Amino acid sequence: MKLKHASVYLSLILLIVILSFFEDLFVQEIQVVQIYTKLLYGVPLLFLLSAFLAFRINETSTVLISLSFLIMSLSGPLMSYLLTAAISEEILVSFFRAMPAISAFTLSIIFLLPVKIRGKSLSGLKIIVFLLPFLYFFNPEYFDNLLMLNNLYQDLTLPIPGIFASFLPLASTIFRRDRRAGVLSLSITASFIIFMLPGILMLEESLLLSCYLFSGIIMLHSLYRVYWENAYIDELTGLYNRRALDERLARLSKGYSIAMVDIDHFKNFNDTYGHEEGDNVLRLVAKILKDHFGASAFRYGGEEFCIIFRRKNAKDAAALMNEARLDVASHGFSIRRSQKGRKKSGRKKSVKGIKKVKLSFSSGIASPGISRPDPVEVLKNADNALYTAKNNGRNRVEITRNR
Repeated sequence: MKLKHASVYLSLILLIVILSFFEDLFVQEIQVVQIYTKLLYGVPLLFLLSAFLAFRINETSTVLISLSFLIMSLSGPLMSYLLTAAISEEILVSFFRAMPAISAFTLSIIFLLPVKIRGKSLSGLKIIVFLLPFLYFFNPEYFDNLLMLNNLYQDLTLPIPGIFASFLPLASTIFRRDRRAGVLSLSITASFIIFMLPGILMLEESLLLSCYLFSGIIMLHSLYRVYWENAYIDELTGLYNRRALDERLARLSKGYSIAMVDIDHFKNFNDTYGHEEGDNVLRLVAKILKDHFGASAFRYGGEEFCIIFRRKNAKDAAALMNEARLDVASHGFSIRRSQKGRKKSGRKKSVKGIKKVKLSFSSGIASPGISRPDPVEVLKNADNALYTAKNNGRNRVEITRNR
């Protein structure tokens, strides 16, 4: 998760805190309160959209979390409906007071559970955990004691355990290796905190609605970010993918250079050491390219990468590319465990212990020149220069001579 996104979430939390100091003035503005009340109809829609996006990216945990937030945002209408079902008003008030804390626990568990254990899906278990808070109606006294509702500090209406539970999703970055975990865990924690602010700050209904609104915005933003990354980020290397490259090429006009990069002898490496180690090599080279060129580095496909140099001619781009080439060549790659690979002959070869393997890449660079061809043509010229580098011995950078 980028720092700027975390700062936006923190700003929303601080905004609610600041508004709480001016709550009396805020409530006196009847027209403003009426506008806020009308926003109530849009808040559940935010959580429905969040659940839809989470479903699209196959994030079952976040679907359940969004639906749980939806239930909490509809606490007013739900309470009115449940009162007609002859449920004690005292129990209902206590339940919706405890709901953020109970949900913080259960939803954190849902989010921390892996997708599968030994090949078996845990979606059913997550749904069961999702329904646990509703056991409150069968034994409210037990939950009141468990959440320390009977021993609240002064006028605090929020259970203390819920405050700590809201930070549990942050642990997902340790247990879940999925790159999306960092994005979602921070947004869920921020949403929990905002949901709990009314209990901490004793907010009136007008600012309570603001908390629901901001939580929905945070959830929707994080899921959009994950959805965007799924579309434009290469899962293996973390670089921008071919779709992102095509869109970037369409926006190029003049004053740029394009470099095509290909890892030398990569097929032989895969045949010898296996595709798993081959993937590790791709990650390593991608990391070095990203360290050198940042968002200008793309994975073109297979073992090929593409770099776009804005406001650089081919000669300057070649100098920068040579620095990255030397970095890869000096870094090398260590094989740390036994691997079984297959040679072209079909025989297997075992490699034990730590073995240092030399890595290198070849690169071809082209720029528009005077004729200013289409960026796709420039990329093809760079690709031709790459083949020249391969034919001239590899581990080198070649420039296409433009007319």
